Amino acid sequence: MRIKVSWVSGWLYKNGFNYYGYYINISIFEPILELAQLNKLKFSGHESFHCRPFWLKKGVDYLSQGNNFTDKSGVDLGVGRNMAQSIRFWLNAFDLIDEKNNLKELALSLLRDDGLDPYLEDIGSLWLLHFNLCKNGYSSTYKIIFNELRKVRPEFNKKNFVDTVLEKDHKQSETIVGKDFSVFTRTYYAKPIKNGFDDNYSGLLADLQILSPAGYADKEPLYSIQSQKTTEVPWQILLYCLLEDTDSSSFSLSEYLSSEKGIGNIFLLNNESLDQKFKEIASNIKNATYSKDAGLNVLQFKGKVNRDKILESYYES
Repeated sequence: MRIKVSWVSGWLYKNGFNYYGYYINISIFEPILELAQLNKLKFSGHESFHCRPFWLKKGVDYLSQGNNFTDKSGVDLGVGRNMAQSIRFWLNAFDLIDEKNNLKELALSLLRDDGLDPYLEDIGSLWLLHFNLCKNGYSSTYKIIFNELRKVRPEFNKKNFVDTVLEKDHKQSETIVGKDFSVFTRTYYAKPIKNGFDDNYSGLLADLQILSPAGYADKEPLYSIQSQKTTEVPWQILLYCLLEDTDSSSFSLSEYLSSEKGIGNIFLLNNESLDQKFKEIASNIKNATYSKDAGLNVLQFKGKVNRDKILESYYES
């Protein structure tokens, strides 16, 4: 959060409000404001719907045609009003649109008709969306579960999640937080039925197979997050995520293994599996090396790596 302040003809303008008087430098408060925004927990907004497989494509097409989300969007999208609001929520949660509903670069490159994977048929696309969902923090549920809860409770249920949230912020609604947990389970888990899977319980990221039922505790279903499949994350997808929002050319294994937004943490990779991924990247990128530097395992690039080209190369292979 950045507050712009300027002095014009004796007036101090701040975010559309003006004050007559002396110039006051308020930049010293920016770190506090940024921290407050960062720590703000957010739940609900999805209208209790998990993201269906074709909702992101439907939303991207709708916005690409020059439309915007209004109370009447449900009619245009062929869904109910609450579902239309949920589609908008998930576009935000997966970091595909900004606060003004403008499509971001990934939304266009991935999901437009001539995009890299418009119908999300490739498992790499789902890993990419998983990364965005956890990293973005538009919904706090995913950060809390993947960064915290799974580490202290290998098996957990709705009550465990609600208790964790209330410890952070006792003002949160237990009912709303509980509904968020239900949406989480439907996003990552496909409930089997006699002739396949229940479409009403099969979420967008279920094919990643990282959430599994683990019995019951106090009559509540238990779940566990599995890491066996995460070794299958394509190295190109991992590198694309690694290079996000940074101009750095050097990446320490230990730093990206456990940091909150680190790819090791989000992709559930342990030291051995992330080490293997870094070796795989170094063997496939011409100007990359992976070696020990001052006692640390470091992935380094000589020159700038074009992350968009890396992503394109994955879908072309």
